[in-house]
Amino acid sequence: MTVCEVRSPTEDERRFHLSGGLQRFVVMELAFSEGKLGGHLWDGGILMTAWAMSVKELENERVLELGSGVGLLGISLASRAASVVLSDFDANEVEPSDAERLVPTRLLANLKENVDRNGVKNAEVWHIDWYDSLAGKEPREQFRRLVAADVVYYSADVPALAAAIGAHLCPKGVGFIFVPRRQWRGPLAAERASAEDLAAALADYGTVEVHELLGYCCTLEETPVALIRIQRT
Repeated sequence: MTVCEVRSPTEDERRFHLSGGLQRFVVMELAFSEGKLGGHLWDGGILMTAWAMSVKELENERVLELGSGVGLLGISLASRAASVVLSDFDANEVEPSDAERLVPTRLLANLKENVDRNGVKNAEVWHIDWYDSLAGKEPREQFRRLVAADVVYYSADVPALAAAIGAHLCPKGVGFIFVPRRQWRGPLAAERASAEDLAAALADYGTVEVHELLGYCCTLEETPVALIRIQRT
């Protein structure tokens, strides 16, 4: 499946055509002050959107997306899945102990607006904080299918992400995670996580496979991308 971005009237609006123009999606981005890392549409999300639209294992399933950000993947996937739950977190539902984290202020509100903007009727938006799963909080629901795109960034967050994936997949459920293999440089490179870090953390929750793909999208032109597949035990 090919995803084509088309010209938008404003810098914060992103427009995409799929299926040769037969499907169109629009998402609004946020300033960093409002959305933090989730307010920007990362190229890994565009890549996974193209991939997910032709994957049989996601067709007619109820799918959870973790770390939805602005929602392109989940919104587009709703056209093939039975239903989709898009999820992220923001300042309205965090604890005082989260003060040192990068907490967005309008991420969930913007995510809901993007779902409505595209007229999607079989999608919901939930607050899911990965760190709740790490603390042992029971999930609201478990899913047979789960997706996440370009969510591997800080090494410190990997255990929480793995715990959230493990908690929200039902037994024998399958999750797919896209991790672009970016070459981090500079003084903060040591804080960045890799696909191998996540795969190792997920091994406690099920059978993990790492497949290598090649990305062709904006900043990820000819960039290796790891597709992590986990089947929950």
